[in-house]
Amino acid sequence: MDTVTDFRRCSRPGCGAPAIATLRYDYAARMATINQLERGDDPHSWDLCERHLSRQTVPEGWGLEWEE
Repeated sequence: MDTVTDFRRCSRPGCGAPAIATLRYDYAARMATINQLERGDDPHSWDLCERHLSRQTVPEGWGLEWEE
């Protein structure tokens, strides 16, 4: 996997911290996936800082998958 060199901020409103991971939701599968910060800016994903990543939860009945 390529390393991301672009600085991006956390997607959470009011947070200006550097993003370290990317969150994606698959609504049909009721699954959330967290990856290392991905390349590019996808409007269907959310970049999270360390603080918001550590607090991340998913709706009841959903799965959460952490990928390296």
